[in-house]
Amino acid sequence: MLFLRVAVARSHWSVFRHGPDRATWIVTVNIGRLAEELSPKDADRNVVPETRVEPSRLSRLIPELAWFGLIEMPELEWDPIEKYWMPRHIRLTDRFWQLCGVNMDKLLAQRNARIETEGECKAEAGTSMSVREVRHQWYERARINTLRHRHIRSVRGKRRKRLAPLRIDERRQAISSWLIRTLPNH
Repeated sequence: MLFLRVAVARSHWSVFRHGPDRATWIVTVNIGRLAEELSPKDADRNVVPETRVEPSRLSRLIPELAWFGLIEMPELEWDPIEKYWMPRHIRLTDRFWQLCGVNMDKLLAQRNARIETEGECKAEAGTSMSVREVRHQWYERARINTLRHRHIRSVRGKRRKRLAPLRIDERRQAISSWLIRTLPNH
């Protein structure tokens, strides 16, 4: 059973290796998209339904990877509006990179250089304090981007509801007056 779990986890490695932030080793996890990427595909690049990887299996595997020490799960916040735990991110550990066969000295040097270029970190690059600080800033930016995207989506929905009962000419008039008010003069 352990061999099967490790074999399945190895299929994640290729997906996780290409998606992390270079300074923090944080990977944004979309379980549905990850399941689609890992599913076998036919000649037209469509997922074969009989052999499709189920997202529920992947969501059960991620705590197993954390148990083996390959990834770390961040502290999650409950999002009362969307009804899920936010953010959905994982952090790759040194053990993960070692099992991938990466040169750790080179990887740590690249991470420290990336932390130095970001410039917002007050601690010395390469220390655990600087990595923690950069991760905290990354999480804060991700949370703000999520809230901004949610606001834009709700405004669009409200505008769509308000314009739905109008005739097409009135819709065009309302949209053109909105564009004139919101866009810059040039």
